[in-house]
Amino acid sequence: MDFEEKDKLLAKYLKALSHPARLSIIKTLMEKSRCPRGDHPCSCGESCKGKNCKCGCKCGTFVEILDLSQSTVSQHIKELKSAGLIELKSRKGDYTLNHTKLKETLRMLHHILEFPLDYFPENNKCKCCN
Repeated sequence: MDFEEKDKLLAKYLKALSHPARLSIIKTLMEKSRCPRGDHPCSCGESCKGKNCKCGCKCGTFVEILDLSQSTVSQHIKELKSAGLIELKSRKGDYTLNHTKLKETLRMLHHILEFPLDYFPENNKCKCCN
């Protein structure tokens, strides 16, 4: 069976997100990338050169948060980087979210499911059949 390219891409993203440690890494980076003046992502991105910028995290930060070995955390980071969901921001080892890819993942997931949230009946009981 030939799968559509968009389905293959979404599967790649979802595979990268399919481990609790990787979800924790993404959630930590989302929190770190929040603008200090509001509830939205900071837009400094690649242009950020400020020494006070807190947009990224080093591998050691994830080791502490996840209480996993450095090699295990590195493998999780490798998976997320391979999918393009995070990127190395600087030579200092700061990892940041790729907001564009993360947003693309969410859009693709929403589009492919094509169901409104109220599609699923309460308590898994169909009102038409019961």
